[in-house]
Amino acid sequence: MTFRKLPGAIALGAPAALLAHMALFGGGHTVGGSLHDLVLYGTFAAAALFALALSLLAWRGASLVSTGSILAARLYTHLPSPSAIFGSALAIYAGIESLEARHDPANLVLLVCALFAAAFLLQTLARCTIRAFATIAIAIATVPNHVARDSKHIIRTPQRFFFATSFVATHRLFARPPPSF
Repeated sequence: MTFRKLPGAIALGAPAALLAHMALFGGGHTVGGSLHDLVLYGTFAAAALFALALSLLAWRGASLVSTGSILAARLYTHLPSPSAIFGSALAIYAGIESLEARHDPANLVLLVCALFAAAFLLQTLARCTIRAFATIAIAIATVPNHVARDSKHIIRTPQRFFFATSFVATHRLFARPPPSF
């Protein structure tokens, strides 16, 4: 995994860990224990900052390409793979579980399946979001800068015609420097 994909892996790994926790334990206990609110706000902030960064990259790149599919392909390079999101989600899940009071552990097979399903779901959702950001940025960038006016509100000024032009201006000879040897 490259360094440019690390923020995406962390930002998508946190919601994946929360989704897996919700799938395994339901409403049995709060995630993060006494730091429940901090965990939820941190997850929301990470995902929102990642979406903001992608939208700013789409806005910046919209003037460089002609179609949204090209821009989306360039933005996909910042998106981590499902396995990278899975690894990040596993680490974040372990951190969240260490904050909680002791309880019965989840089945390891179900935990791995839930984390990978959440990682795949979030990566697919992120790809759709990137495609939407690229389409919107291209649509905004291609809007013309002027607005057509209604013809009845245009004030017409009389145009001046110059019929008398000089003989020198109309019969100018082709001029070039002499050849040099």
